[in-house]
Amino acid sequence: MLFHFQSGAGTTFKDDHRSYFEDRFRTLKKFMENYEQNRALNDTVEVRVSLNRNLHHKKGDLIQGKATIFYPGHGRFHAETKGSTLKACADDLVDKLKPQIQKFKAHHA
Repeated sequence: MLFHFQSGAGTTFKDDHRSYFEDRFRTLKKFMENYEQNRALNDTVEVRVSLNRNLHHKKGDLIQGKATIFYPGHGRFHAETKGSTLKACADDLVDKLKPQIQKFKAHHA
C-alpha cells in the first residue's frame, strides 16, 4: 500500500501518527481480493488521507478526516469523519471503509 498524507491548517502528521494510520489501514488489506496479485503486477493500492483541524465545536476543536483508497481494477472507496483526535479519525475512517470494501467484494465475487 502506498500512503499519501495531506495536512490542513492546524494539523501535522508526526511519525507516530503516520505509523498509526498505516497500521490501521493495512488491516483492510485482507478484505481486498487479489491484493498480492496486483502487487505482482506493480499495481499499487493507493491510500490518500487528509486532515484538517479548522473545525470549531462547542466541545472544542474537531479534526475532519478524509480518506480515499484507489484500488486498481476494483474501484475507489471514500470516507469522511470528524473526531477529537487523529487516532479516533483513523479508527473511524477504517470502520467506514471496511464495509464498503466488503460490499464490493460480495457483489463482485
